[in-house]
Amino acid sequence: MNDYIKKKPISLLIPLILIGLVIILFYAILPIYANYGDASVLDYAMNSWNAETGYEHGYLVIPLMILFAFYGMQKIKTGPVRPSILGIAPLILGIGLYVLSVRTIQPRLALFAFPFITIGIIYFNFGWRVAKHFLFPAFFLYFAITLPGLQQATNSLQLMVTKFCDVLSNWVGIETIIRGNNIESATGAWDDLKIAEGCSGIRSIVALTMISAIYAMYTQNKLWKKWFIFACALPIAIFTNALRIFTIIVIAEMGYGEFAAGVYHDYTGLVVFFPAALLCLFVIDKRINARDNKKKVVKTVMK
Repeated sequence: MNDYIKKKPISLLIPLILIGLVIILFYAILPIYANYGDASVLDYAMNSWNAETGYEHGYLVIPLMILFAFYGMQKIKTGPVRPSILGIAPLILGIGLYVLSVRTIQPRLALFAFPFITIGIIYFNFGWRVAKHFLFPAFFLYFAITLPGLQQATNSLQLMVTKFCDVLSNWVGIETIIRGNNIESATGAWDDLKIAEGCSGIRSIVALTMISAIYAMYTQNKLWKKWFIFACALPIAIFTNALRIFTIIVIAEMGYGEFAAGVYHDYTGLVVFFPAALLCLFVIDKRINARDNKKKVVKTVMK
């Protein structure tokens, strides 16, 4: 804990500790959702982090939130505490969402409320100068909230990836036929390939957007650059995943259909997709920071 926090009056820290215990009670202990088997908010969240929803990464979100909060704490400089009544606004909004969650039996609303409650408490007790360092850790929780429309989006992405692979295959001289989400060789050179839910890229998109948010937050020095890199995650994920599926078709066309649909398909997500996607983010980073990097080089040479 840094000097800034150490210098805070105990009269401020005690209420924060008590409020933290209340949050733990309402989020992790109380079984308030009867339609989910008398689950607490945390129980609901953990039950939704599975392969079926594509949110297996949810278990990583809370430890990362704690890590980012600790990092934010290190960035706080020493100075006087300036509590702000403006913190009541996000706090009231968060409490309102939580109450609405209980009344409508929608635990997602309680999860959406958590960052507002957290930031509201910090803002009210310590002011904006401290609260701003906890914005990203608090709202990072949103990457662990399952979206009800995600499975519907999977169907659209399956069709998009299938069509992309068909067009690209024809461009390079591989004759293919698409039937729904299936793509097959027009010459019978390899067995049909089904673009299943796992191949649609939903998991890749969710994981890459989370990674890009972290990358943008801690590598960029301007807000527009952070948002630009974050926005690039979606098209990069779709494009690189479609290219991965295309390479499976190419390898199958070369006569290694069993290998392409088996080992290669199972491991290229980790070995090919993520390195390619991260490389794209790195290239974009270099391009948008090219002028700043050039200035740094000039200043270094002049010294």
